[in-house]
Order: sequence, then structure tokens, then C-alpha cells
Amino acid sequence: IFYILSGYISHRQAGLEYIKCLQSLGHEVSCNYPPLMEGTEDNGTLMEERCYEFALDPERAANAHKADLIIHHEDPAWHDKLFEILPWLEEKRIIAYLPWENERLPEAFIRPLRRATSIWTPSEFCRRAFLQAFDDVQVLPHAVRRPKPSAEALAWARGVSARLGAAGPSVLVSAGDGLNLGEKLLGL
Repeated sequence: IFYILSGYISHRQAGLEYIKCLQSLGHEVSCNYPPLMEGTEDNGTLMEERCYEFALDPERAANAHKADLIIHHEDPAWHDKLFEILPWLEEKRIIAYLPWENERLPEAFIRPLRRATSIWTPSEFCRRAFLQAFDDVQVLPHAVRRPKPSAEALAWARGVSARLGAAGPSVLVSAGDGLNLGEKLLGL
């Protein structure tokens, strides 16, 4: 199995947990971020643009090429880029793993995902959205262990908190009033 981890931290963390699960079941798994496979701490500095650097490294590209299964844990917008970089993937079994936060998928997401053999998604809500366009959709809960926040992440959170001030979460709820988000999501 070759697992393509996202540059987005929560998706990458969930992917790392899935890799551990697959390995514990006896599967040989390599991925596009080899230092992470060696147990080094992920500090959130990896970026989306780096997700496909493995294609430029002959050894890592060979690992992807010899794999029977490719798991692409990434936003659908990146699926076309993956096939552009590695056109031989058309011959592989591809699982697309991704969450979705709406009841419908935009057409721009459906087209690139058509190359996937199967879709894994973290909830029944997401599964229902994907079933509108795809037949093979499996629920695999999003397992994320909380990483220790970096100083930069803490500073950002403090800045958001300061801007919210006394209004607190009601600012976020009122921002979604036109969509009835408070009622739908928070039970308000």
C-alpha cells in the first residue's frame, strides 16, 4: 500500500493513524512523507505543495509504482494533479479518503474522484453525500490524535479569541444565521 498523506494537518494526522492501523494488520505501507513514518514529530509545517515531492524521488516513486493499492487522503482538487504527475496511476486501484461538510458534492469534486475505485469517508453524513455520485463509499471514522500545538498555532488562536472578545461564540453563530447554522449545528 502506498499512502499519500495530505499537507493539511488534521487529514495528515488521521492518515498517520490509519497507516498505523494498516501496519498493525500486517500490511506493508509506505507513504509520501518518509520522515513521518520513522516516528518524527509532525509540527504542522508540511504544506500542500510538498505532498507530491515523492514523485521526484526515484526511490519513493518506485514504492508508489510497485504498490497494489494507493490511498489518496486529500482534497479532490488535488486528484487531477496526482494523475498528471504519475499517469501510470490509471492502472492502479485508488482509494480516495476525504471528509465532506455539505449534503451535496460540487461537480468540480465529482469529476476528479471518478478515477477512484472506492471512497472512504469519516461519517454516515459524508457517505450519503458521496452516494449521490458514487457506488462504492465506505465509512471509516476520522481518527485524529491531538498534536501539541505549536507556538504559532497558539498565537493564532489567541488572536481569534481576542477578536471575538465578549461576543464569544455568538459571533460565529450569527454569521451563519442566514443558513440556520445555529439551529442545525448547535441545537440553538
